[in-house]
Amino acid sequence: MIDSMQPNTKWAEWRRGWTVVVAGTAGMALISVPTYTMGVMLGPIEQDLGWSRVEISFGLTLTSLASITMGSLFGMAADRIGRRPMGILSALLMCVAIALYSTVQSNITLWWAIWGLAGIAGAMSATVWAAAVMSRFTLSRGLALGLTLSGSGIAATFIPALGQSFIDGYGWRGAYLRLSGLCALIAVPLIVAFFREARDKRDPGSVRQALASAVQMGLTAREGFASASFYKLAAVGFLTTTASVGLSINLVPIMHSQGISLKTAAVIAGILGLASVSGRIVGGIFVDRMKANLFAAGAALIGCSLAAMLLLFPGSTLAAGVGVVILGTSSGAQFGAMVYLAGRHFGTRSFGVLYGTINSLIGLAVGLGPVLANYVYDRTQSYNSVLWAIFPLLGCTAAIYLSLGRFPDFTGKDEPAEGKAKGQILHQESAA
Repeated sequence: MIDSMQPNTKWAEWRRGWTVVVAGTAGMALISVPTYTMGVMLGPIEQDLGWSRVEISFGLTLTSLASITMGSLFGMAADRIGRRPMGILSALLMCVAIALYSTVQSNITLWWAIWGLAGIAGAMSATVWAAAVMSRFTLSRGLALGLTLSGSGIAATFIPALGQSFIDGYGWRGAYLRLSGLCALIAVPLIVAFFREARDKRDPGSVRQALASAVQMGLTAREGFASASFYKLAAVGFLTTTASVGLSINLVPIMHSQGISLKTAAVIAGILGLASVSGRIVGGIFVDRMKANLFAAGAALIGCSLAAMLLLFPGSTLAAGVGVVILGTSSGAQFGAMVYLAGRHFGTRSFGVLYGTINSLIGLAVGLGPVLANYVYDRTQSYNSVLWAIFPLLGCTAAIYLSLGRFPDFTGKDEPAEGKAKGQILHQESAA
């Protein structure tokens, strides 16, 4: 039982909300598994079934279409009916989808249909994890978001090498089955056991009341869609995801095309995820302490390093490794800062539908980036044009971050919304 007289501190927030962070991290890792298997699966599937790389990676585009058409709807549903049921259902559907990849023979329509199912599962939980964390953290929101969002980095760290190991031992179909089993045994139980709503019945009544009040702070959906910040954040989400995912998903084949072995390339690609985890955690700490838009702009510009390394030193494992570390750290920090900025500019009232819409564009970019990259490769037999495109994409992203204005005041006073929420919790807990 939490002491109802305890003032709201970072430690108190973590005592109340650590379970949400654990569940959210597992959820973010799970929905990232299909994406980060694509790089190591492209070659074996191409050889086995004779499909082109564009046809194979078109599955990612279908997940994007699911996100575009359903992201806002699922975000609205999460705002209204609760995040726990949406998160659990999403996790179960994703495990089923990963297992179903193994059943595909020569029917590419079935392959695409399964990717559509994975897209539905991903769209269902796209805003669930971040919104749940935001509803329970104010003083330590940046760090909590950074840890939660690091789930995708954890997947990027282990899935390429683990998938390649399974492919070597059991073929690509056996690899998908084993990955599905691991997800069902690890991620799903964590989500079921630890994912709690913002107003969980196990919290003291004063805490539930304060959290309920904090959840209602922010823009309405109509106000959010009318704000310039919404369109700016949607633009940076689309641009940076097109660049980073188009590069990272094809990182293994890019390095292999430059003469690096598949096993070595898979290990180097795994470093990307580990660096991303570090970037999101460190970024979460920094955005709690400095101007998040300046931090995000700097991270976007630094993210050009990997493309530069691959262009300047093709075939060098050292250069590729250094570039991957820099890209992973910067992209992880930037993504966490973007979600943090969305929370500060939108508030929590309609965060699900507003960020769900932005996530729809991010989902489009997840599907579009790899397909465009592989289209370029199919036409030119080289990824160099893809690498050159990274610079203008991330440069535009940095410029948009710098154009973001001050955070809105959702309290009607000079005090920021988060400060008001913290004051409410402190006052109500002290009065209990």
